[in-house]
Amino acid sequence: MHINGGWEIKEERIICRWMIVWEDISDSFMIGCVAGYSGGGAFQLEKFNLIHENERLIKLQIDNLSILTNENINFSETLNDQEIEISENCQDEIIRWHYEEDWLENDNLILQQEKIEILDRNKDLFLFSRNKNIFMKKILESIGVNAAPI
Repeated sequence: MHINGGWEIKEERIICRWMIVWEDISDSFMIGCVAGYSGGGAFQLEKFNLIHENERLIKLQIDNLSILTNENINFSETLNDQEIEISENCQDEIIRWHYEEDWLENDNLILQQEKIEILDRNKDLFLFSRNKNIFMKKILESIGVNAAPI
């Protein structure tokens, strides 16, 4: 799995500004889950799939919404069983990084303290990158998250 994330120290908690976990199914198809802080105390956590061709976005589906056409499309009907399992594994990975109880009870993505030791620090952010993708910013913007890796 590819992982990229950033967390900010805020009010003595370390909140998820963005986190994307994905797998490349082919050179032009990726499936994953994206999460982050979208402002006003709201956090998002959504599965996605994306198709591109020569760095041009062909399809971006976040949960049941096609971002390019604004159509409602059932996420589970656009993917096969193996691809659905990949998206669920990506979502599970995001939850493993955060306190699950905070997510389930309050929709807060608070970083688990033991993860700090594997993160890099850059001013007020903790960062982790196991990969980058040119579409990360577009995916994050599509769920209302304005923070993204540089």
